[in-house]
Amino acid sequence: MHIQFVGLPASGKTTIVDELINKYPDSFIRGRKRYKSISKLLLSNPVLFIKSIWSARSVLWISICSVQRSKVSNKNKVLAILGLILNLSNYKSSLLSSKKHNFIILWDELILQRTLSIFAYSEKLANDKSIKKFVKWSSSHCQTTPILVSLNLEIQLKRLLERGVPKRMIKMDTSTIMKVSLVQHETLKKIIEELENYIVIDTSFNINENINKIIQFTKQVEK
Repeated sequence: MHIQFVGLPASGKTTIVDELINKYPDSFIRGRKRYKSISKLLLSNPVLFIKSIWSARSVLWISICSVQRSKVSNKNKVLAILGLILNLSNYKSSLLSSKKHNFIILWDELILQRTLSIFAYSEKLANDKSIKKFVKWSSSHCQTTPILVSLNLEIQLKRLLERGVPKRMIKMDTSTIMKVSLVQHETLKKIIEELENYIVIDTSFNINENINKIIQFTKQVEK
């Protein structure tokens, strides 16, 4: 069983994953990102790279068009698209090893998270049709159970500014960060509308409450 966490920067995805693994080491492991870069993927497994490109062909064009509106640098726009191929390749690679054990595999960054990277670093909400198509494609090519990490916009912005923004947002001023964060919140709602069999956790709550909620959810899914 694979679980992918989806949420905004500073929403607490990695914190939840770390806590689950620390508390239940016999049940959970982190998804292995075997390929850290596109260059490593190309050198180590060019066939997998080609297969991933082929798998993503139906959403590559809308992804490339959508990321052009992003407020990040051109380099980060390219990285968002390459990251999609990399995430997909790492997931495909992990399927082989996951058949050899009974762990629940946790991903704090996978295909659905790319929806935010590609469609939601803009000051304007992306086209509904494009988001729906991407989420539908993701669900069909990545057989995972989504857990959406939600957080009040005001709290999320405070955390984001206190801990430091991701590298791709460093050159944005505070006003732009606020506008982009609002678009990300709205995009997350659009993602939720297209999903089935998921839960939403609010990381403003006590972490143990969220851990217990996830444990109960995984038990239901595994039945």
